[in-house]
Amino acid sequence: MTDKKEQSKETNAVNDLKNTEKLEAAKKENDDNTPLVVVREKEIELRKYLIEKQSKADKIIADSKKEAVIIKEKMSVEGEIKAQDFYNNELIKIEKEAKEISSQSPAKAKAVTEIGRKNLDKAIAQLKDILAPKRS
Repeated sequence: MTDKKEQSKETNAVNDLKNTEKLEAAKKENDDNTPLVVVREKEIELRKYLIEKQSKADKIIADSKKEAVIIKEKMSVEGEIKAQDFYNNELIKIEKEAKEISSQSPAKAKAVTEIGRKNLDKAIAQLKDILAPKRS
């Protein structure tokens, strides 16, 4: 859709240049200073001014679009790099944490086993009471 708009602007600029040339030719034919000639001269000047400004505006817009594409690509690449760095850093932290947990596991298992051995007699007594209650 933007291509059609740009083509339309180019066509308008070309048509404006043709109209300007026609007006200048008409001005040369009528060298008198009648109000119509003065108006046409001003019209030619304004038309040239508008064409010039429109061309500058179109160039600025085109340059801005190109720059936006470049910035977008640059940010995309930088974003991917930062995301990969973040991922790698977090992976290192997680691996370190997993090693710590693994290294602490035998000690924790031993502590839980000791607690279990200490409470084994109590657990057996409770199970006996539950499974074979004393009848009075």
